[in-house]
Amino acid sequence: NGVIAQGLVLTHGCSDSLIINQTNQMVTGIDLKQLSIVVTKDAILIVPKGHSQAVKQIVEQLKADGRSDLL
Repeated sequence: NGVIAQGLVLTHGCSDSLIINQTNQMVTGIDLKQLSIVVTKDAILIVPKGHSQAVKQIVEQLKADGRSDLL
């Protein structure tokens, strides 16, 4: 189904997605397509695949806002 999952993750009908969960909470995805999801104890990132440039902009905004603790 093209889903790469790490940690406590349960998917149904998902394809071409990456879900990484670094917490003890269950992350569940239904009918997700072409998404990258990263869940940590401090933050959750959900981004369409192929939008890595936008992630860089978010990182720069977090740095500018003094939130390097989230990086």
